[in-house]
Amino acid sequence: MSHDYVGLFETWEIAIAKKLVREFKQTWTCLRKEDQDDLMQEVLAHWYFVKAKYDPTKEARASTFMMRVLRAKLQDIVRLLGAKKRKIDHTALSLDQPSQDEEEASILSDEILKEEPTQPESASQAELQEKMKALFRKLAPEEKKLCGLIRSGATIKSIARKLGKHRSMIYRDMERLRKLFEAEGLKEFLK
Repeated sequence: MSHDYVGLFETWEIAIAKKLVREFKQTWTCLRKEDQDDLMQEVLAHWYFVKAKYDPTKEARASTFMMRVLRAKLQDIVRLLGAKKRKIDHTALSLDQPSQDEEEASILSDEILKEEPTQPESASQAELQEKMKALFRKLAPEEKKLCGLIRSGATIKSIARKLGKHRSMIYRDMERLRKLFEAEGLKEFLK
């Protein structure tokens, strides 16, 4: 790796960049999937343009200044990756498309909002399904996805992975859904 930067940076600059990138990758889980070389390139490119601002009369040492600059750059990268993850977590899901990771999945809206009650002769069953349809229309896209995953029999671990959330958040979301269903008189759907 260091041979890629020969002539652009001194050995101590490359060593500091490697050390900080390694530290941040170990500390921040969002950086663990990032390629070491890509992060090195990004921080060294940033340093290349910032190092001209080093003033030996104001800073103790060039290495101290560099460490401050690269830490700030790596913290910016962590913030951007966190914002990107939050954006993905709040992306709307279409009910007209099957989940990408379930090959022969039915369309969620078709599955939950079936036109015919499962037992047409039961008036109470038809009433329950109408209540279910009304409640389902009120749910946020992520809540609808969670309902579909629960209904499919997915484990909490796989639901958490698919939704990009911690299991404790899934349990809280499920509890909130349970209360919504019970408040609407849909306890029968919570089996």
